[in-house]
Amino acid sequence: MNTNAKHTPGPWENHKWNCEEHQISAKGGTIALVSHSHSLVSEAEADANARLIAAAPILAEYLAELLEATETLARRHGTPLPQCHQYAKAALAKAEGGAQ
Repeated sequence: MNTNAKHTPGPWENHKWNCEEHQISAKGGTIALVSHSHSLVSEAEADANARLIAAAPILAEYLAELLEATETLARRHGTPLPQCHQYAKAALAKAEGGAQ
């Protein structure tokens, strides 16, 4: 687990209040509100967006663990890292406020 994370620790929960709004919450507080009532996204898109936001902490944690494991294996076996490793590293850096 990344103890240096600056975001609210997970798990984050997705609560659908009605047909139009989701509340993403953690530790008794609201992280985000997702709605489709006044936007151009459909209800299905809003539902998918809310699920993705709620999963963000665990996705970031597991991605960091996966990057560490692939780096260790590449070092141990003397093999280059695949290009997707760099993409994943850049995505994690963006999520953590690094390179955009």
